[in-house]
Amino acid sequence: MDKGTYYMHALARLGDHNDIAGSDEHAACEMFAQHAIAVCLDYTRWTWATIATTLTLTNGTAQLPPDCLRLQTTSLPTYQIHGRTIHAEGATTAIITYVSSTFIDTVSLPDYEPTFCEACILMLAAMMAPRLTNNLNLAEKLKQEAYARLHAAKVKDARISDSNDQTPEL
Repeated sequence: MDKGTYYMHALARLGDHNDIAGSDEHAACEMFAQHAIAVCLDYTRWTWATIATTLTLTNGTAQLPPDCLRLQTTSLPTYQIHGRTIHAEGATTAIITYVSSTFIDTVSLPDYEPTFCEACILMLAAMMAPRLTNNLNLAEKLKQEAYARLHAAKVKDARISDSNDQTPEL
């Protein structure tokens, strides 16, 4: 889902608002869009947002990939992270898995995960509601709906990734 569609759907949740460049609505979308996606990505370990790679350590250090939002696992028995550098004494390579920030950086959502997209739309609408509608009850309601969708997306992701069934969604 592209940025414009994401904004349009979130504003529709707040009533009759349009995403017009320079408007308060557009400014609110720009202000909260990346944060809403980040909150949704932080909800759980999404298999589709996880990347595995091998790092080569020089003198026991290596830079984390530029799109590394959060380190999930590593093959290193002991390590420390300082800023964006991983330190592991005596190691020459490390296999890591991490959550990629690609969706946040590009303000785009994975079309193949519609429940997650819906959660991001609801989260963005919840974040914008106090600013655009002055309705805190609406903001709270939208936030609760977003977390309900995130839970549904998490269950679906777990069923698909942890199933040995050929058609896990049936």
